[in-house]
Amino acid sequence: MDMVVQEISIIKSQIDKQQSNDITVPKIDAKELINPPYPESNDVRGSHRPLQKKFYKGFEVACKPIDDNKNAKRHQGELTILGKLSLSPNILRFYGLSFIDNREVMVSEWAEHKSLKDLYDHYDIAWTRKIQMIRDICRAILFLREVNIFHHDIRCENVLVTRGLDPKLGNFKYARGTYEDTQNLSDQLINVIRWMAPEQIEKYHDLNNLSNGKKLEKRYTFNCEIFSFGMLIWELCYEKIPYENLTFRDIPNYVLSGKRDKLLYGKFTNPDDEKIQGEFIKIIDSAWQHVPHQRISITKLFEILEGLAITYPIPITSNAPSGLLPDKSLDFDGTITSKDKDSLMPKFSEEFSINDEDFIDPVKSLEEGIKLHRSRNFEEAWKCFDENAKLGDSLAKYWKGYYLYEGYFVDKNKEQANKLFKEAADNEIPDAQYRYAVSLYSGIKNENVRREFIHYLKLAADNKHPDAMRNLGDIYVKGKLKVVQNKELGLKYLKLAARENDQQAIDILNKLNEPL
Repeated sequence: MDMVVQEISIIKSQIDKQQSNDITVPKIDAKELINPPYPESNDVRGSHRPLQKKFYKGFEVACKPIDDNKNAKRHQGELTILGKLSLSPNILRFYGLSFIDNREVMVSEWAEHKSLKDLYDHYDIAWTRKIQMIRDICRAILFLREVNIFHHDIRCENVLVTRGLDPKLGNFKYARGTYEDTQNLSDQLINVIRWMAPEQIEKYHDLNNLSNGKKLEKRYTFNCEIFSFGMLIWELCYEKIPYENLTFRDIPNYVLSGKRDKLLYGKFTNPDDEKIQGEFIKIIDSAWQHVPHQRISITKLFEILEGLAITYPIPITSNAPSGLLPDKSLDFDGTITSKDKDSLMPKFSEEFSINDEDFIDPVKSLEEGIKLHRSRNFEEAWKCFDENAKLGDSLAKYWKGYYLYEGYFVDKNKEQANKLFKEAADNEIPDAQYRYAVSLYSGIKNENVRREFIHYLKLAADNKHPDAMRNLGDIYVKGKLKVVQNKELGLKYLKLAARENDQQAIDILNKLNEPL
């Protein structure tokens, strides 16, 4: 980390020697832009203002026509910022301006694989490669902070990928200096809202304020960049855009209510992949906290990513040393259908069928097991829960954990019970999320345990578990457990619990003289 900061400090000192107004944009003679010696279909991209591949001083470059209708002030600001950032190896290099076919073009580094979104749309990216990519993007954001620039639009579509699979942060169309006026992105909300911090969504949510010309009071801060970076990590983790099942109009209320997209665990054959995804989930959760100052710092985040890159290097002996695998070959969230999996498998010529004489009594359904429990037939209920749990049923795992915890029919085993609670919790069972959080409470003095406790309690609360909503609300209202006090958010959770007729939540609200 110290070496990276030192590198950035050196670059920053070079930039600081120039005033922004003194930065001149290099002009490139069109004769210096050479056509590729071996043309490919990928050398020209797009139909409107097509991007062309050229060679400049031996480097592959992209020549992008400048939009004639582009806001002149914004365009000049973009060029000024690009001029400042050309020294960073983690940001797409800008070489200068030129003219091709009587049109002014911006000459930048060529991204063979287009954007990071294009890459994950066509391939599954191995987890070790993802670590390297996210670490390098983090370096770019860390650099921007050191040179006092906000990007304003951090997402996979704005990360370009070179031939060597190096990610380069690009598209500085909405970037600005940290001390300049906040950008008004009201005309771009449909493109950026899925990665936007809740405090910025709230700013734009009341469109009447914009139409009435009222001042946008909530300023854009670096915490907003951290939130967007967390959403980018989520996007790359699951290789899809956030909130893909929500409409543009549904997203504001969803995010402002404290909800986020699901943090699901995939199914992997390599245990390291499972560990890496688990680390990413912790990072994402720490980056998209609702309260801005509770989000992880960029320096802490970089330290974590650098540690992961060292622990899980890209294996050079793998079948895919580049880290690019066939699309749909990895199950990122446990939802790949059996049909999708079958399409990846070889086909055998012989058929298989089960003989009638081999009939075995079927496994009782989970609903039958619950009925057996309620009728106090604990032995048969245990058999049902155990069999369904072994088949992977998450709710059955929760019931099995309950039996082990309480000692119904079997000996008590709280350690094994808590493991089952966690498995069920990670598969979106609210009661299991709450119960696993409760199991962690005894070790709350350990910082990692405290964070995990809050994480699972919040998952349960966001899934409308009354006890979780009440406890989390009490934590926020009073600032317990080293959580920064947030009375407004705490009251929201308490009132949600009260609406579920949680008497303790009602009592707390009455003591606070708060209406239900």
